[in-house]
Amino acid sequence: MSDDREHIPVLLKEVLAEFDPEKKKKFIDATLGFGGHTEELLKRESSVLSIDWDPEVVEKTKKRLSICCPEASLSVVNGNFRNLKEIARRNSFCPVDGVLFDLGISRWHYKKAERGFSFEDESLDMRISPEAKQTAAEIVNSYSLKELDELFSKLVQEKLAKPIAKTLVRARGLEPIKSGKKLADLIEQVYQNKHEKTVYHPATKVFLALRMEVNQELKSLEKGLAESLELLEKGGKTLVITFHSGEDRLVKLFGRKIKDRFNTKLVFPTDEEVANNRLARSAKLRVFEKL
Repeated sequence: MSDDREHIPVLLKEVLAEFDPEKKKKFIDATLGFGGHTEELLKRESSVLSIDWDPEVVEKTKKRLSICCPEASLSVVNGNFRNLKEIARRNSFCPVDGVLFDLGISRWHYKKAERGFSFEDESLDMRISPEAKQTAAEIVNSYSLKELDELFSKLVQEKLAKPIAKTLVRARGLEPIKSGKKLADLIEQVYQNKHEKTVYHPATKVFLALRMEVNQELKSLEKGLAESLELLEKGGKTLVITFHSGEDRLVKLFGRKIKDRFNTKLVFPTDEEVANNRLARSAKLRVFEKL
């Protein structure tokens, strides 16, 4: 599979069913990625404003979409969806019929980006964009024991947060922790010492917490969600695909606050999709329809 198709769009049929795209409808894809959802909306003759914070991904996807959808009504912006309203107005793209947030990151980021998202011997960076203020290495090597413990326990409910934090503080006192492999090995050793087992790699949750902290994902999501609702036509929908409990909890609580003004719905991937794409197993689609 080539670089530009590394991310298989999750819940695609369900997204299209909710949006019911047709000619002259307008949608914002707030998380373009490699363009799976955007491409299908364009093929149905909708106009799309697509946003992604990763400049490298933007260039790859713009090139691909210009080839597969040369006549499409598409605008691609390198930006963060926390600035959704500003981006939409700057591009004269509001009001809209729908906004999509697909919160997963692509296989490409894990396998090809070489920014420390994986457990390999790569620089521990984890910035989606160069605009992010700090790297994962800076967090691991500068946060206090208490800050690391709270980051791992509160953000991703890591059951061994405190012993992992203690191990990292002790290890960095000998030499800085600079690579994903070094960090993953340290966490794996904690699990072995505690005789704990996990279905996934022991470092999975810690890496997720660091990625979220580096890119300030929850703060951006909260702001972007609120701004998306202001851009919707009556009957328009904001769709949010989540992949882990931290972000899904935020979206669910957000939905409770707006339930008097929006119809809400929760949709899961089919068994068939999960069988064909293991990344879909933890996905949830939350729908907010403007009354």
